[in-house]
Amino acid sequence: MGKGKLSLIQFGLAMDAEFPLRDVMDASSTILAMSESLFSWAEDVHPFEKLDEHFENDPIFNADVCFVEQLEILPAFRGQGIGRAALISIARKFHNSCGLLVLKAFPLQREARLPGKVDQWMKAMRYDELDQDLERSRLKLYSWYQKMGFTNPFDLGVLRSTA
Repeated sequence: MGKGKLSLIQFGLAMDAEFPLRDVMDASSTILAMSESLFSWAEDVHPFEKLDEHFENDPIFNADVCFVEQLEILPAFRGQGIGRAALISIARKFHNSCGLLVLKAFPLQREARLPGKVDQWMKAMRYDELDQDLERSRLKLYSWYQKMGFTNPFDLGVLRSTA
């Protein structure tokens, strides 16, 4: 029906073990981009200060992050609520083990247009049939995630769940 990419990043464990957070944050390019969007990188500032300020009325109860990097539904199964069900399942599964559920919201049909990105999976996803206008496709995607309860706290391509 589809596939996804999910990471549970144990920032809390790293902080408890006094492991350098920058080493955790740069585990991959997508985790680094997410970390740069959400966390404070300044010296002498707690990494969660930026988030704590923004979510002062809805405090984050632990430092671990569940990061949905990608969620793809095959064309034959789109529009049937499978993506919604997958996100709800992820939120329920990781609710007690992470303080944040974040995702990378980027129209994958735009990513598929990059050189060297065409393979059998990309062909099966039929991204060429989806809206190719970046702004329209981004707004449509953001709207869908916002209906799911995600917010875009810093006006970036990373959304946080309020569920």
